[in-house]
Amino acid sequence: MLRIYLDTNVWGRPFDEQSQHRIIEESEAFFRILDGAQRRKFIIVGL
Repeated sequence: MLRIYLDTNVWGRPFDEQSQHRIIEESEAFFRILDGAQRRKFIIVGL
């Protein structure tokens, strides 16, 4: 199974100011990663 490493700044991205398009996209990507992990498509490793 694919393992994805997420470092600390990724976990905090949804809590950053969402006024820039790049930050919004990164936050959405983070939630897609969480969704994939919940559906057991891959495993998240790291803190």
